[in-house]
Amino acid sequence: MKSRLLLSVLAGLLFVQVTSAERFVPKSDLIPYVLTIIDKGYVDHSRILPDKMLDGALSRLSLSIAPVMTEYKDLGEKFSLKLSVDQKVKTLETLKPKDVQALSGVLQTIALFTKQNMENTEKLESVDFALINGALKELDPHTALMIPEIYESFSEESEGSFSGVGMTIGIRDGKLTVISPIPGTPAARAGLRARDQIVQVDGESTVNVSITDAVKKIKGKRGTIVVLHIMRKGFPAPKKYSLKRDTIKIDSVESHVFKEKDKKVGYVQLKGFQRTTIDELDDHLDEMEYDLSEFKGLIIDLRNNPGGHLEQAIRVSDRFLDRGIIVSTAGLSMRNISSHTANWLGSIDDIPIIVLVNNGSASASEIVTAALKKNQRALVIGNTTFGKGSVQAIREFSNGSALKYTTSKYLTPGNISIQSVGVAPHIDLQPYFVTQDHVRITPEKRDNLEDSLDQNFSEWGDKPESADQILAYVFEESDDEYDEYLDPHQQLINILNKDFWVQFSKKILLNNNEENFESLYQTALKTVKSETKIQEQKLIKAFSKFENPVNWETSEVKTTSSIESKIWIEKNTGTAEKPVWEKVIGDIAAKSSLRIFAQVKNVGKTDIFRLFGETISENNIFNDRQFAFGKLSPSEFRSWYLPISLSESGNSRSNLIEFQFKDHLKEIVHHNHLVLNVLEKPKPNFSYSISLLEDGTESSKGNGDQKLQTGETVSVIINLKNIGSGKSGPITVLLKSAEGKNIFLKKGRVTLDSIESGAFNKADFQFDINTKPVDEIFDFSVDIIDQTFTSASINQKIKVAVDSLRNQLSNETPTITIKGDYLTSKTKNINLKGMVDDDQQVKDLYVFSNKKKVFYKNYLKKQSNKIKFSIPVLLDKQDNFVTIISRDNEDVITRKSMFIRYLESK
Repeated sequence: MKSRLLLSVLAGLLFVQVTSAERFVPKSDLIPYVLTIIDKGYVDHSRILPDKMLDGALSRLSLSIAPVMTEYKDLGEKFSLKLSVDQKVKTLETLKPKDVQALSGVLQTIALFTKQNMENTEKLESVDFALINGALKELDPHTALMIPEIYESFSEESEGSFSGVGMTIGIRDGKLTVISPIPGTPAARAGLRARDQIVQVDGESTVNVSITDAVKKIKGKRGTIVVLHIMRKGFPAPKKYSLKRDTIKIDSVESHVFKEKDKKVGYVQLKGFQRTTIDELDDHLDEMEYDLSEFKGLIIDLRNNPGGHLEQAIRVSDRFLDRGIIVSTAGLSMRNISSHTANWLGSIDDIPIIVLVNNGSASASEIVTAALKKNQRALVIGNTTFGKGSVQAIREFSNGSALKYTTSKYLTPGNISIQSVGVAPHIDLQPYFVTQDHVRITPEKRDNLEDSLDQNFSEWGDKPESADQILAYVFEESDDEYDEYLDPHQQLINILNKDFWVQFSKKILLNNNEENFESLYQTALKTVKSETKIQEQKLIKAFSKFENPVNWETSEVKTTSSIESKIWIEKNTGTAEKPVWEKVIGDIAAKSSLRIFAQVKNVGKTDIFRLFGETISENNIFNDRQFAFGKLSPSEFRSWYLPISLSESGNSRSNLIEFQFKDHLKEIVHHNHLVLNVLEKPKPNFSYSISLLEDGTESSKGNGDQKLQTGETVSVIINLKNIGSGKSGPITVLLKSAEGKNIFLKKGRVTLDSIESGAFNKADFQFDINTKPVDEIFDFSVDIIDQTFTSASINQKIKVAVDSLRNQLSNETPTITIKGDYLTSKTKNINLKGMVDDDQQVKDLYVFSNKKKVFYKNYLKKQSNKIKFSIPVLLDKQDNFVTIISRDNEDVITRKSMFIRYLESK
């Protein structure tokens, strides 16, 4: 790097500067403590496999810390491990760990060596967290060690309160903004309003502050004061507000009462199960003042409710049950089952209930759903739930972290485990989407649920149940614009009035005339039948409105369908306003607007009804998209296209897209496929210089003595050059301070237009010096963010000594060049070849393949600005995602990512 004195610099996007000298570190207490708890309290000891947990720990460690590389060899009863940390290597050969104590010893040895030799600016505890969580991940997806920041947030959500001033904030147009004050809180009592801009917190500028940091600054101990400076439309200058922090309640329940002439339907939404949920629910129910003469029922909305306290789920269920089992918990053996039974005292058992659930309803919300369903207390409508049937305990540690680990399973009434299968609704609601851009005429796939998580307890689950009825409906997009500053309750009402699930449930309750479940169930079946006819007509009408109308009539007769198909691609060579579509032959460039056409012909002798096609691809852009053709008579042709917009920043990728065509009976009648190669655009890369001025130029104010003194205004000038081969996207440059009240950042954000290859641009910033830091060193960081090509973005950490200001720092990011074509490979083992170029010295190079580190090497001893590499990579999937990362000797980082498709022989 060309560091022309002036500033001492620490740089890096992910990792910071290295000092390789071995240092003394204490032995970890956290590793044996966590593993001992697991050994004594984990639900299933057959899952505690020390050698497998060791493998997970090593994998997570190498992923988390840049200069760590592990090479494990299975030697039968023994194993050998080559552990590389930067340029230091330790070889370990010993017996495989047979129990938790032995595993603890191995992990502590690994932790100690890693801490002694890793970069000084890495936190020591990060090694423990990586090793522990890597090991715990091999047990189940819900057992984990939460770092202090995560546990603090988890605790607040769980307890339902925190200490602060009571307002929702966000970054709007680059400024810290009040979204909405919470009624009855210090913020509301002080008169803060939506759209107020918070320009200072306790004397510190909020320029470029992150939401996380802003929340930390505004929160604090109950009874303490936080001073905010607020800018509002009409204010000549920011106004000072002193707010005393108080306990702020997090609402987990919202409600509304629908009124239809002389009838009412109640609605309550439970967003989670925190310690206050049952009390909140009771308050909302009391406010409804329901009267059976006019109250027709209650809708309990548990959609996207992730769960929470088991005890709260039991109490919520008990509120609506006067008898029956709510839930049971059991260990692995099922010998000791503990059941929770409903109590009639205080139960609301005289009002019909509908529960709404979807794939996001998990854990505690599934307990409530199953309890009300199995005891025939509520009609359940929606989609099958998430499928989490395990119970976790929390153990807090003195460093602020906490272990969450699985201790038992829960069983719904009848001792049924819903683990990995979920709770099925009585009525399954499935949306149809009918626009040219988006057609969906089959149920969406259950993705990212419990059964898709690694190491889930799938063996616990009972046989999955199915819904009694399925209602498909045409989804109608609302034209209303969402106003985040609107009163939250009014927002809720606006949403509910256009929510098909809620309106359909309300219709059932209004049509029902008796309190008992059987009446509600039969009313629901009748309503489904009538609504199905309505939605069928809506569907047919929606397809008829296209420029080339689709005949979506159906038939009850099973016919033999026989078709032929052609697939092709068209690219827009014109503009968005005046498109010119041309058929494509060969590869496609990124940032292209495409249409993927499918043409079908009925080559059979009978009509085909409701013919549609769907895609299968490893690339989500092309996966699970649908074509609609409708009814085809013999010899009739019909075409449909999918509009596709390719990202400007996308990487080169060879995409295999398979097409399968189905008729009205959902039977596959034809297959086809297409290979589409997308080639990335030339990408930007940057060099930059940073200058600090206090001599009166560039809006600075000072005496020009090359020292930073109290009362001066310092200008920071960043000159930026695009040294890459491609045009950049719009650039945001941020100057951030870590100095608190020592300085006041007046200008810290600049947005620049796209920079052509070889072109320059400039950003300027200002800050006032209030006081000198105790160590007489100012700490800053500069972020250069390419809004299109995020991988080209830069983070530069800067330390400025107050008495030794110099003129500028200049730097540029390394460049990675790949030699050869790696879009596809006919072999699983490849050698990835290329070169890293820097203006002075390459520090290191590391490679990840499918989220696993496969290579690391430090090149500082070589003292070279050009490094050739040839790295063996195993392609263990059809589509493989490979990332190459390199740092220079100033820890400025660059990365190159690629997809490599393995052409498996068949």
